[in-house]
Amino acid sequence: MKKIHFLFTRLMFAAAFLLCVFATCDLQAEAATKCDDTVEVVYYKGGNFRTGNDYLFEVETDERGDNIINLKTSNDHLKVFRVSYDENDESTSFGIGIWTDKKGTYTFEFDVVTKKGVIKDHKVVTVIVKKAKTKAQLEPCKKVMYAKKNLLGDDFYSLLRIPKKGKLKISMKKGYKLLEVWYGEVNLENSNKYDWHQIKNNSVIKLSNRHYSFHSGKGIYKNELNRMEADTCIWIKYQNKKTKEISSSYYTISKLVNYAK
Repeated sequence: MKKIHFLFTRLMFAAAFLLCVFATCDLQAEAATKCDDTVEVVYYKGGNFRTGNDYLFEVETDERGDNIINLKTSNDHLKVFRVSYDENDESTSFGIGIWTDKKGTYTFEFDVVTKKGVIKDHKVVTVIVKKAKTKAQLEPCKKVMYAKKNLLGDDFYSLLRIPKKGKLKISMKKGYKLLEVWYGEVNLENSNKYDWHQIKNNSVIKLSNRHYSFHSGKGIYKNELNRMEADTCIWIKYQNKKTKEISSSYYTISKLVNYAK
């Protein structure tokens, strides 16, 4: 009975050892090639899809001199090419360009080979293609009202008819919270800077008469862009209520100013 127990104990230790060996091998295999299993890209009209890192899908292997071969896609609406290669001290990095022209879910695959041509890894990557949101859909504001007209609408004032001053009221879309409202005009001494003023929402502002200009050194300001408009910039800070992310948006209200006077 003792012999049976001893033999059983040895078998258990052997099985545990083999499991550890297999687990270690699996971990080494997983670590051999580093890349995402899934990537989301956005379909833009014209056939370009951004992956979030300048059209590149990044791959890194654990040895210098590795290569990738047998790049294939699951559908004709998805095209992939190896577009960059970089050998590091103990690894190799690749960039795979992704192009597509239709939203949907696709895959592409490739083999990783050593410099001797031996296949050491195989990867399958899922590509989820989404249609880009329009500018109107990305806009966090429902309305940007100035002097009772919506700056985001098609019937906003022309340069010839815009009031010199008016009430500015910002209305946010559902899911966004307005945090701050600022308006600014170009600095007279440095046209690369703006003079900003924080205001409460639904306050009256006066449009700027200042133009992008430079100082001649003789006390004369010149119109350097050959424009006859003065710009008042509106800057808002807002928060996404769901993600708590804080962002900002800019808007411009222009009016005609006779700089020749």
